[in-house]
Order: sequence, then structure tokens, then C-alpha cells
Amino acid sequence: MTQPLSFRRVALIGLASCLLSALAAGQCNPGQWTLTTTYAGGNGCSGNIFDVVATNSLTFCSFDVHLGINTPQTMEVWAVTGGGPYAPVIANPAAWTLLASTTVNALGAGVPTPLNLSLNYLIPAGTTQGFIIRNVTSTNIDYTNGTTVGAVAATDPNVTILQGQYTCTIGATFPVLTNAARIFNGSMRYSTENRLSVAPTSPGGSDLSIVLTNINPSATEGWLLLSLDTLQPAGSGPLLGLVPDAITFLLFFSTPLQDGNPLHFPVPSLFGLFPNSQFYLPTGTVPFTLGMVIDFSVLLVGPGFTYVGTSGVVRVTF
Repeated sequence: MTQPLSFRRVALIGLASCLLSALAAGQCNPGQWTLTTTYAGGNGCSGNIFDVVATNSLTFCSFDVHLGINTPQTMEVWAVTGGGPYAPVIANPAAWTLLASTTVNALGAGVPTPLNLSLNYLIPAGTTQGFIIRNVTSTNIDYTNGTTVGAVAATDPNVTILQGQYTCTIGATFPVLTNAARIFNGSMRYSTENRLSVAPTSPGGSDLSIVLTNINPSATEGWLLLSLDTLQPAGSGPLLGLVPDAITFLLFFSTPLQDGNPLHFPVPSLFGLFPNSQFYLPTGTVPFTLGMVIDFSVLLVGPGFTYVGTSGVVRVTF
């Protein structure tokens, strides 16, 4: 005789399904905002090197690029590790993180070719992030001659793309910069939803503030995931940008839903608690030792454990 599933087993199945849905759906919402420079072309080689400046915190998802060819091309996206402009570190490969390598069917001159990435890469408000986008297959990235390196190529309320430079390096060799102003041809896709802030507010990191704002309106439930596995660059892990460890799964599967509990919370709070307002652990109550590094990320679901979004990974050193 078949026995009915217990509530706990149903809940565990639902949670596992939620994690799988999050992985399958991608790690951010690339359709929320798109900033385009131009697709005018006029020049080209194997790649662009440029900075973006975030006015508001955002989660970078993907790029569309301008490929003047109609055959499959392998593209790479690199970022300055930990943030910062490209110029001081362009000659130092160790200062860069390869965010993605993907093969796309190039759509030809004048047409955006989406890279269809879901990188979940956080760019905090007020910071500059250097990028390299290059074609390792051929010298068939189209761009436009610029005026001044660092001049504005495109801007919107959240982010500005600056004029940069270019490279003609293909294959496995790290890109070598060519010193002339060029305008990246393409679009930056990003999300401003689910902005997570996790930070000590006192010297020595003995307290902790957790704030989640601009929450996806479809969300009904959320988890604050954390991991002590921080050897890789922040945001480069396979699970919502995290490299999960035993603590990640233990807290996810064992923490009951409770109003105001940042580890597993309803959206919205019925009593004005987290995430409606700040969650704060006062001085002396934080169970982390000085120098400990932890990655945090929020997972949000809607009715039926459907995936609706995540925050970027926030790395905190106590």
C-alpha cells in the first residue's frame, strides 16, 4: 500500500526542486535593464577593453556583442578581480577573472549577437568595473573609433559605459591592449532587483547589518544562503554565484520559515521585520571570528517554489 508523503518529505522535495529551478532558470534577470552603446561599427579586431561605472548597485548578467561574421565564434568575458578600472592591471593576467567562455552563432554586421550568459556578477554603487570582451576564434568583433579613453559611450540612471581600447590578440594568449580609443559596440544586460547589503557597522566586525531592497514583486519566500568556501572570486560559483559548502545546504534545508528570520523568511514580513526592514545583530553577538571571510546571497521564490530571482554575491571579511 502506498503511504502518503510526510509534510517534511514534501517540503524537502519542494526545496530541492526550487534549487534546481534556480539553476535552470539562470542566476539573474537579464531582461530588466539593457544599456546599448551603438552598432555603427566602422572598425574591428578581436576585442574591447573598457570600464563601466555603477551609479546604483546592479547585478551584471550578460553582454550582446557586434560580430561582423556569420559563423560560430568563441567569446570570452573577463573582469578585473574584485572590481576596479582596467588600466592599472591590463598587463597583469593574475588580476583578472574569466567570467565566461561561450560559443555563439554570430549574427553578422549591424545585428546584436547575444552571449546569453547569466553571470550574477555584483557591481556595487559608486564603483568602476573593468571588462574585456574578446573573440578567441577570429578578429571579427566590430567596434567604432572613439574620441577619448574614459569618455562616456552610453549611460542610463544606473550605469555608464566608458570609451576604452581594443585588442587583436586571439587564441589562448591573454589580451594585449592597443593604445587607441574605441567604443564597444553592444549592450550590457543587468538587473537592479534584490539588492543585498551585509556588513559589520562597528570596528572589528562584532555586529552585523543585513538589508534587502528592491525585491522582486513576485517573491513570496526567501533564503539567505552563505558559504565559507571563498577561494574563488566572489560571484563565480555554480550556485547563485556561491561555491556551496556543507553549511550552505544545512541551513537551506533545515531552517524553518519564520517571519523576520533572514535565513528563511516570508515576503513581505507580516510584522514589518526583515526583509521589510533591516536585520541587525548587535555588538558582541556575531558568531564569526576576526578575519573570517563569508559569501552571502539571497534566493527568492514565488508560489509553488518557482524561482523568481537572486541577489548578487556579497563577500564580507570580519
